[in-house]
Amino acid sequence: MRTEPHIPLIVVLGGTGRAGRAVVVEALARGVRVRGVSRSSVAMDASIPGAEYATADIVSGVGLIEALTGADAIIDATDGVIGRAQETLVRGPRVVAAAARVARVRRLVLLSIIGVDRGVSGYYTAKTAQEHAYRDSRLDVSIVRATQFHDFVDRLFGLAPFGWTTELRGTTFQPIAVRDVAARLVDEALVPSGRERLHTIAGPEVLSSRVIASLRRSAHGGRGPIIALPAAGAILGFFSTGLNLAPELTSGTETFAEWLTGDVGGPAYSDPVTTTTTATWASTLAVFDLETTGIDVETTRIVTATLAVLDADGVVVDRTDWLVDPGIVIPDGAAEIHGITTEHARIYGRVASEAIAEIVAAIRSQLAGGIPLVAYNAAYDLSVLDREARRYGIPPLVSPGPVVDPLVIDKAVDTYRKGKRTLTAAAEHYGVVLDNAHDAGADAIAAGHVAQAIARRYPHALTITAEELHARQVDWCQAQAESFQSYMRRTKDPEFTTSGAWPVR
Repeated sequence: MRTEPHIPLIVVLGGTGRAGRAVVVEALARGVRVRGVSRSSVAMDASIPGAEYATADIVSGVGLIEALTGADAIIDATDGVIGRAQETLVRGPRVVAAAARVARVRRLVLLSIIGVDRGVSGYYTAKTAQEHAYRDSRLDVSIVRATQFHDFVDRLFGLAPFGWTTELRGTTFQPIAVRDVAARLVDEALVPSGRERLHTIAGPEVLSSRVIASLRRSAHGGRGPIIALPAAGAILGFFSTGLNLAPELTSGTETFAEWLTGDVGGPAYSDPVTTTTTATWASTLAVFDLETTGIDVETTRIVTATLAVLDADGVVVDRTDWLVDPGIVIPDGAAEIHGITTEHARIYGRVASEAIAEIVAAIRSQLAGGIPLVAYNAAYDLSVLDREARRYGIPPLVSPGPVVDPLVIDKAVDTYRKGKRTLTAAAEHYGVVLDNAHDAGADAIAAGHVAQAIARRYPHALTITAEELHARQVDWCQAQAESFQSYMRRTKDPEFTTSGAWPVR
């Protein structure tokens, strides 16, 4: 009898932190099962599509055995820079090792820091103690020491006030991308037995503080002076000793300058000097939004709609608005949101069948002309339009595209950002003005401006054709839906299901 191939399970301690999340993404990309472990439950908008999550305390041990059960390997990416958090580094390894033995997990990989055993700060002392505790355990342990992450170096050189750039005199760095480190951690976790217990990974180039400051200042649009400061204190002083370097090792693939340009995973600084996107799909956009009677795409009716066209500067060059009599009573809750009552719609609204036919024809015309259609949460608006067209015997849009959905794209390019992903929240995050939320016209135009802002902020990830972007969104939306479904089943309803179909469900 044939048996299914074994798919390894990696448990990531600190799976919601900066490094831990990158490890989760890397392991999933390789087809490995991943379970992220943290002390508190993971919110839906902070979870990574395809990953499992467990809650456990690696100091008290509560929930830890269950979190480790079934694992082939553990990656410890926990951190604790100050105060009580450092106790996790000192006390955690013995608790983890004991739980791993009960769960019958032998392999463990620890993320550490280059030169950590030669530093004198409290943080480095705690990290060194963490290394020793794991080495003294009966687990098969490998330690990966890394040079400083790009974002850590960026923060150090942003200590000056008013957003100016700092130069830490006498320091030198060899910064590395967190995803390069994550890849090495996963490599080691998938090795059945660690032949070498200590590994070092370093960035692709050694940079002086002057060069780093210059690169960072340019990434911020060249604003303000560079403020030279002494590298005072145990931690900053360490970076002037050269013990944080490994010039003979250049295993990282992404330079600091490349990271600063805003590729996926980088800081994505918007450069106010350069306002024209290099993503040609964003140069002319049709933008679309609906306000409706409810949220169920099968039964809700359209009340208002807007289809407009934006040029490369975000200026509205064409616009059509529809006020529709939906033929049913508009619930008070819906009217409170968009401001259209049943009485108003019946007096001033268009006959639904005529308006729907015009909306479908107008969108079809824009797409036929090669203009991408922007809709925030497109799977809702385009599904509602699809059902309305079918309700009135109007030929619906069939596989409409290319469609640009800023909600799907934002989740994909900025997976790690916490907080809401509503249009209002996205507009605020990307610096887009949205003065009259839940007005179809205001929402449609704001969605287009958010799409253009994302294109400017992530040029390396999104400088592709509209057709390629559409295809990627199909995959991204499916993965995001699977993650949401997993979260809901784990935390609220074991029977919960959702669809990842996009742009029409």
